[in-house]
Amino acid sequence: MCKVLIVDDDKDLRGLTQEVLEYSLPDVEAFSSSKGEEALEIFNKNPDISIVTLNSLRENTVTGVDLARELRKLNPYLVLIAVPGEKTTSELRELMEIGIDAYLQKPYSSEELIWVINNAINRVHKIRELNTKEISRYETTVAKTLDIVGKANAIFEELNNGNRKNRRNSWTATEFIRSIFKKSKSSSEIVGNNATAG
Repeated sequence: MCKVLIVDDDKDLRGLTQEVLEYSLPDVEAFSSSKGEEALEIFNKNPDISIVTLNSLRENTVTGVDLARELRKLNPYLVLIAVPGEKTTSELRELMEIGIDAYLQKPYSSEELIWVINNAINRVHKIRELNTKEISRYETTVAKTLDIVGKANAIFEELNNGNRKNRRNSWTATEFIRSIFKKSKSSSEIVGNNATAG
């Protein structure tokens, strides 16, 4: 299931877009809003929304550019689709800087709408797949690190219990523990950076 939020101050077009998506794409759950403030409320209640289409909303307190900027902060992986009306050059520049993923020019046909949304859904699936792989890799790294730390702690326990035959290794064990934490921190940073880049 992929959730789509349609933000447009044109009531008829907004309703038609929602109907087309829900009828033509059974795996899509569509929400709609005519105002930027309301759209943010819907998004906060449904943080798993993956795709947002939005127009200028010039008559709103929260414009389309404002909304795009705020949504991008809330979810960097969100697929944003701009629906240009009569946009100024500065507005288009701002949208490009925010990182709009696609454009859908008014007036658009049902076929154009479905094509753009299908491309967006494919993008969402790829992002989810990459994030799942990175999470799995991170969990594996953490599990291995915890296993090594557990074994090292067992060595310390023996030393603390007065096992003299291992006492000569106490400094080696200490250094071993320190190196484990350094490697663990380094590994988590690498995984975190890869997830952000993806």
